[in-house]
Amino acid sequence: MFPKDGKLTQTNDEMVNMNGTNKSGFQGICLKVGRALAFIPGLSNVLMGMGKSESTNPWDVIKGGIEGGVKTAVDAIKGVVEGLGKGRLNPVQMLLSAYKGAAMDTYAMQDVKSDTKDKIKDIV
Repeated sequence: MFPKDGKLTQTNDEMVNMNGTNKSGFQGICLKVGRALAFIPGLSNVLMGMGKSESTNPWDVIKGGIEGGVKTAVDAIKGVVEGLGKGRLNPVQMLLSAYKGAAMDTYAMQDVKSDTKDKIKDIV
């Protein structure tokens, strides 16, 4: 059932890491709250990053949260650049482009099916 190196090739249980160990209860809470707050991209990515960390070591969990925050900033900048490319030069339009860029690529949205994501993208 397990490969020789002990790592799983896939798992349907979000509380099991790919190395076969279990996530802490704190990480499970982070995953659930991060999914529920998907409309707040920064907070969602930080929480989901902490929850998706492959280790229960507190420093690795914090590192996952930092990576989630950086991901949000990069996605927001990509959204602004995309908005500028479409001629959205007014500050409100730039802010909305940043939000759309960050919200469409959160960790929580990566789990959403593509047809639902397209409908949400049309709304935003």
